[in-house]
Amino acid sequence: MKKITSVILIITIIVTLFASCKKEEASGESVQETTTTAQQAQQNAAPGDSSGFLIGGEDHVELGKPDKYLDPQEVYSKIEYTPEMFRGDYWILGGEEAKNELFVDAEFTIFNYNGEDREIALTPYCVEAGKHTTNHVVSFVEGYNWARLSFPEKLSGDRKSYFAVFCAYTIEGNKIIFTPFSNYSYDDATEKITYAFSDVKLEFEFSFCGTNLTLSTDEKSVTYSSSRSISSPDETRIYVSNYISDGSKKLNNINYISMTYTRDDARLCLTQESVGTIYDSVYVYNSVALMEDNGRITMTIPFETGTKTYQFVYFYCGSDGIILTDGENTYYYNASHLEYKNYDTRKYLSEDQTGQIDNLTDAELEAIVEKKDNLLTDLADAFEAEGINVTINEEYGELVIDSSVIFGGDSAVLSADGKAFLNKFLKAYTSIVFSPEYEDFILKTVVEGHTAPVSGSTYESGLPLSEERAEVVRDYCISSETGVDTTKLANALEAVGYSNSKPIHDADGNVDMDASRRVSFKFIINLDA
Repeated sequence: MKKITSVILIITIIVTLFASCKKEEASGESVQETTTTAQQAQQNAAPGDSSGFLIGGEDHVELGKPDKYLDPQEVYSKIEYTPEMFRGDYWILGGEEAKNELFVDAEFTIFNYNGEDREIALTPYCVEAGKHTTNHVVSFVEGYNWARLSFPEKLSGDRKSYFAVFCAYTIEGNKIIFTPFSNYSYDDATEKITYAFSDVKLEFEFSFCGTNLTLSTDEKSVTYSSSRSISSPDETRIYVSNYISDGSKKLNNINYISMTYTRDDARLCLTQESVGTIYDSVYVYNSVALMEDNGRITMTIPFETGTKTYQFVYFYCGSDGIILTDGENTYYYNASHLEYKNYDTRKYLSEDQTGQIDNLTDAELEAIVEKKDNLLTDLADAFEAEGINVTINEEYGELVIDSSVIFGGDSAVLSADGKAFLNKFLKAYTSIVFSPEYEDFILKTVVEGHTAPVSGSTYESGLPLSEERAEVVRDYCISSETGVDTTKLANALEAVGYSNSKPIHDADGNVDMDASRRVSFKFIINLDA
């Protein structure tokens, strides 16, 4: 991805990441000082006064006004929190001084770790959560949400130290509960992790305000920031370079967000996948965003189809990306590049193969991804040569045929035009997947039937039609009517109906009823080959 070298002038705005949470939006007043780019952007972002910082390059578009202004505290109070929202690198506000004050103010307890008693504070000075933030092998143990808590520790005499321990954490309403290890070991030779949990549970009430997280007990309340570190407590730093997470909703087909803000650099880049094409992403370099300290972010993005302005409440997750929510829809941009490729490749694997992909090296995974990409490109060229419209849907890994092209109404009887279309499809498909380059790469092909989630329909009511259509298409594809040698295909062609369980969404996240009514072909990669 190209790097953007751009400098932004922020002349009169002082970044104070926690002061604005107490301010009311209702005043409707704008700051009347010397007008700067950042001030103009801030006035567009929301009524009232809230400090923040602008992220964009020299040629970024002007920040627009959203259709609806969000009240961050209202969103915070109503959303259902997920463990992903706590990812990030949170350090106690106040730097070393605040960290050292915990030795005086915090309550201490005796904690046994690996058979040794440790006297640690019940309040951490640092909370790290997320695979990429903690960067530790234990974070890849499935079934738990992992965090590393760092505590002040009292040693014998007047000596002081610090102690870090991994914990599993759960969310219950407005409470977060940490359960630390009582022992832990890792064998490099066998790559085996051995651990056990302590009987100790650390429970805090929590609240968010932009990059700040506050943890509270009856005795104490401590605020942490994910945009500062203990070594530079006065400098704001934001860095995001993450892809959409597996299973997340996708904002207007945006699959990647890159965002940087430091004292010397401010830039924003996104990529938007083009609907109906393969790996065709539009790079949007001149977008702009205003991140306000109260948790609100306003983004103006100049898409090819027109400029749009969005407003969300954000959770800044450090090395684990960013989460955007408007209180109703939440978008998780937490995946690394390799994870994103991993998610994409899984769509082309059978269930019994999905576990194998975790054992592949990065080089092996890259090779599989490259070959799969080449196969999709070759298929697209073959369909175009035959003059037929087949949509390659990367969201589900499907080669999609509009059901109205091959069936009439709600019928499962192939039309004459449908048979002619399938003949051309099969000619193109078999010429590629059974070529010497890909024959060993493909394990099987699945014909899938899908219905639309129309009002009043259920999974059970739509299942028979989806199954019948898939079976009819499969049977025709292996018949002598096609005019194509389908001998190899007959041994590796399956049919399955999904009813309305996998609807197609448009760029705005709404169900596209017409596109959801479809028959699709999906090839399954043979990892063993």
